[in-house]
Amino acid sequence: MCLGQRYARLSNVEFFHSGQEGFVASYDSRFSVTFYDIGKVSATRPSYVTKCTFHNGFSPAFGVIGTHDLELVNNVIHHTVGPAIIVVGSNNTLRDNLMSLTVFPPTYQDRYEENTLNVMATVEIHGATGTKLVGNVVAGSERSAYRLNGESCTEGEPTWANNTGHSTLLGLTMWQDDCLQTEECSRFNGFYIYKSFSYGFYSNGICSIVIENSKFVDNSISIFPYIMRPDARTHGFSRKFVKIHKSLFVGASDTYDCKTDIMSLNDHPNIKISVNLRSWAFKRVAGRIALGWPMFACENNLAPKHPLNDPHTPSALYGNIVFEDVTFAHFKNKCGMTDRIISTNPTGPDAEHPIYMNKIQLIDVEEKSKIYAQHPRLMFVTADKCVDMSCDGKKKLLIKDLDGSFFGTPSSYIPESEYEYNGDPRHGIGDYRIPKTMQSFPGNGSRMPIAEVRKHPGIKRSGCQHKPEWPGYLCPLSKIDHQMLIVESMDFDNMDRRVSPVALRADGYLDLINGPHDTGTCGGYTCRKRMQTFYTIVAAGSNYDLYFTGTAPQHLRLHYFLAEDTTKPVRLAIYFGLQQRYDVYHKSVFLQPNNAEVDNNNKVTFKSPKTEGEFLPTAESPSGANFFDIDTKTLYVQVKGPGLVDIRMRPVVILAFGLPEMTEEEFFGKDLLKNLIIFLNVDPAKVRIAGVRRIGQSRRRKRETIGVEVIIEIGNEPDSNSHPGVENSNSTLDHSDLQAVSDTLKGGFQTGALEDALGVEMTDVKVSAPVPPVNDSSWSEFLETAANSTESSEGLRKPTQIVAEWKKTQQQEGATFPTEVLIKFLDDKYTVVEDLVTPDGPWQVKATLTGTTDQKGKLLGSVTVDVVKGIATFDTLAISHTGTYDIMFQVVRPETVSITVNVSEVVVVKRKITVEMSPLNAVVHIPFSLSVTVKDVSGWKTVTNLDWQGETWNCTLVLEVEAPGTLTADKATEQVDVTTGIATFRNVTASSPGSYAIKVYLKSSSGSYSVVKHYVLQVDVSDLKIVVKKFVQLKFAAKYELITGKHQLFQAVLKNHFYKMYATSQVVFSNFNFKPGSIVASFDAASSSDSALDAMLDALATEVKDQKSITFEGKDYPYEKNSMLVDNKSYGTVEKAVSGLPTGAIVAISVISALGVCILIIILLLFAKKKSERKTVGMVGNEPYKASSPEHVVSGQQPPMSPKQAAIGVYWSDERGDYMNGAASPTPKPLPDLPTEEYDRPHSKQEVITPITPGTISAGFVAVE
Repeated sequence: MCLGQRYARLSNVEFFHSGQEGFVASYDSRFSVTFYDIGKVSATRPSYVTKCTFHNGFSPAFGVIGTHDLELVNNVIHHTVGPAIIVVGSNNTLRDNLMSLTVFPPTYQDRYEENTLNVMATVEIHGATGTKLVGNVVAGSERSAYRLNGESCTEGEPTWANNTGHSTLLGLTMWQDDCLQTEECSRFNGFYIYKSFSYGFYSNGICSIVIENSKFVDNSISIFPYIMRPDARTHGFSRKFVKIHKSLFVGASDTYDCKTDIMSLNDHPNIKISVNLRSWAFKRVAGRIALGWPMFACENNLAPKHPLNDPHTPSALYGNIVFEDVTFAHFKNKCGMTDRIISTNPTGPDAEHPIYMNKIQLIDVEEKSKIYAQHPRLMFVTADKCVDMSCDGKKKLLIKDLDGSFFGTPSSYIPESEYEYNGDPRHGIGDYRIPKTMQSFPGNGSRMPIAEVRKHPGIKRSGCQHKPEWPGYLCPLSKIDHQMLIVESMDFDNMDRRVSPVALRADGYLDLINGPHDTGTCGGYTCRKRMQTFYTIVAAGSNYDLYFTGTAPQHLRLHYFLAEDTTKPVRLAIYFGLQQRYDVYHKSVFLQPNNAEVDNNNKVTFKSPKTEGEFLPTAESPSGANFFDIDTKTLYVQVKGPGLVDIRMRPVVILAFGLPEMTEEEFFGKDLLKNLIIFLNVDPAKVRIAGVRRIGQSRRRKRETIGVEVIIEIGNEPDSNSHPGVENSNSTLDHSDLQAVSDTLKGGFQTGALEDALGVEMTDVKVSAPVPPVNDSSWSEFLETAANSTESSEGLRKPTQIVAEWKKTQQQEGATFPTEVLIKFLDDKYTVVEDLVTPDGPWQVKATLTGTTDQKGKLLGSVTVDVVKGIATFDTLAISHTGTYDIMFQVVRPETVSITVNVSEVVVVKRKITVEMSPLNAVVHIPFSLSVTVKDVSGWKTVTNLDWQGETWNCTLVLEVEAPGTLTADKATEQVDVTTGIATFRNVTASSPGSYAIKVYLKSSSGSYSVVKHYVLQVDVSDLKIVVKKFVQLKFAAKYELITGKHQLFQAVLKNHFYKMYATSQVVFSNFNFKPGSIVASFDAASSSDSALDAMLDALATEVKDQKSITFEGKDYPYEKNSMLVDNKSYGTVEKAVSGLPTGAIVAISVISALGVCILIIILLLFAKKKSERKTVGMVGNEPYKASSPEHVVSGQQPPMSPKQAAIGVYWSDERGDYMNGAASPTPKPLPDLPTEEYDRPHSKQEVITPITPGTISAGFVAVE
């Protein structure tokens, strides 16, 4: 290593096995020879390396770092690990050096570093400046021959010449940070690159590329530049280019060997791990290719981490490729593949930039080999790429032969943009993609026949020849001159809101453009980012119609950047569909519309055309000349290259109306405009006439009415000093101000105030509201409305009457009317007027009680409601007291309108209510909250306005009969929340499992309402771990009809009996079922132990055997003997008990049984005598109830039983007898004013409500059922 002020002169020196791997920094390079920080080489301290040999080294041979004016001449370098020469300095010279066999370190000595990003080259001078590169040869590199930064494109003659590279993976490379960034253009002169197995030249950076005086032979793809920035997603653009001239491209030379010159993927580990560096020709997509269609992209494609030809970002706005004075030789079929001069990139989904050919020489080139344009690929028609339609890659291509040297005559090539149109639905392209507005007749929105919409799909190609071998069309420039026109949305939401597909039509040809692919990073719909910029191919001199599928952008920019000839314009008719003002700018200079007229006071008015096409731009009009057709809502604009044309929608309010029996002269003689300004109270400068014409001139009207149509624009005036990127300096009316103007005009017409102010009778009135700005919160709502609306030419309608529609039924006091009352606003044609507006908000209607039979009656609910789509809907009305009432509905907004309609004889009856208790299941010992909800019998809705008469409500819980344990709560009586209709009993706790019969008693404070309802609360054991469960079945000797409809109650009696007699807390019972056959009862008995369950079953079997009874509703239900089954097998029968006993034992048992029967008869006679002596104190069903029944009052006083809880007392129920085999307390606590009836929810057959005949409606209006 030569350091600092030292110097070295090396000549005719051999270096063998020199250098060391492990380069980590320039100051510790470990190369064979390194000149480090020598500075400028001078005559007094000269340094050079000449005629030396380096072979079988372990590192780069030369390193020139921080050293200037050093010469490396006539050296031979063979076998380096990594680059042969690295230069980082200025004005150094590399001349006539031969470098062969550059080894790739990641696969050196059996390494296999497949994730490496190393892109080394044999000669690396990308970090140097002013390097003289002449006569060098690179022969055999496992990566690139040269990594360069290029020479200046503008300063002096090139100093690079006669450099060769061959037998490499890549020939010349320039990466992201390599190019001359101050100039953004790099020139490559005098290279001979052959047998590069991927790319002969590959660049990836921000620089334009110039290649000249070079030869590319036998390469897979000779040239593929990837040029990035500025980012089109932020509307940046720059005129970047690729220019190739005075060069030669050979597809396959005579020495090309089909066996040895085609690389196998298995040849070497170096090739195996080169996946991201391989070209598509390398992958056998085609033969050898001269030009891979260069990519001009928004940003870096992350190569080499990703494949070199993957875009990852959308196309940049500008870019073009020029071939001039270039020779193409020997492009034909060889080695079973067809060589191509130009090929599209198969992984590029987006549009490509134009290619221009001039002074081309073809030698041994087949016609098929000129172009290879793949069709769009289905792999991109996915939700995270092009969504539902092919993107524009392969469909927006343009190659122009300016002098006929490439195609034979001056011609242009265009692709099959119509590929799979109305064909394979997976491509998503066909007539169904044409914007609906393009398929609709103006005015009425009816659908056109498709033959009137288009004759041919695809790019306009009249006079073109189809070339299926490319495939595409060859179009003579003498007949049609194609250009690229870019339509760019400049809106704030241009990356988020899709407006495509875009339709472009001229002379019957209709082309559909989808736009760039999605660049969102999350792969889902919610993060979709698609630039709404559309690359189109147009025929110069043609008139085009342009339609968007979505709402058109508010700011459009048109780029006609390559059309230098201003005699070949394009006129666009852009359908906006919104009657706003559209300001047009050319090169940021504002242009007044063709129909604008400016007076001496700089006041602008707009004239209406008197003849068809009077103000349309013509070929002689300047770029940006424009006219907005009010009838079709279409802007006509002339576009000439190369300056930008911007179109800005400026929000305004448009008032259009007819004045019958008046001429234009009479109109201008009136003070109508002055009166309008006074009515709106706005600056006079904000109001201008946009058109005055005789009604017969309108293309959308066919009637013969005499008069004029007036169109007035209210909004900020046009500003000749404005800029397309900013608002007008005259902008003093913002969107909210303009919206208020629109509402004032609409409301003024509908109330008659506008006609009174103007002093005229107006017909066919239309008001176009201002469009909100894109960044306004109301923009999304506007878009949704626009998407669901259809075009209509109908004007505003004025309400002339209102009617009430109501299917009257018998109402209940305090309850919301079961059917809503609709107040409809109708015009003179009896149709609903939906668009009712006032500046103060929507129209409103108020309901008021008029005639009444009860002065206490009040109208409840929302009595004032907004009018929505022409209807005021009263859906919460109620009347507080019974009686017969009349209701008046009156318009209260706007205040200047006084219209009423009456509904009479509304009958209100007493309200039917009931209660519902929940939950109906609980767990023993665990406190819970129990709710009682007040329900309306009609409709079974919760009553949430219990205070409709100003009352309070109390709810009491009562245990009706003997329960398996005690039931306690914080309070036995709770007040009902009148707003929710719910009474909540807290800390309810059951002491034992079983069924608790509860009577719920509800009463209003006035006593006018009282309700009783009965429920059964089932309490179970929670922590019992079930290990055994058995299915039990038994019979009762009674008719099944006795318990029909009472299964739950019968189950409760049975379950309580089981808990009391057999199980306590060790056995649980569930899944009760009852069916006929006497009464067949079945259930599941489960326990945590076999012994507990067996004990219970044995006890039950004994009862069944002894035919004991269960008492239900005062009647005994005895078991049928021997009827018990467990798991479908007999259990506890006498036969089983005595089976196998000796005869003597059987006789003994029989005798004892007989004695037992006698004793039982005596006991029953005594019991009957005692029963006749008891005193009757109540009734159990239809049977007398005796006071000698056991007491079961819950102990303690009420309230409270203890500091925290009170007992729920047990009271006798007159409504339901002692169905739980219990008895009333001998000293029951009385309940005041028990109700005489109980309301249950009606059966469906009882829910028919007979409608009341509607009453007569006042003011000439009628109520409709």
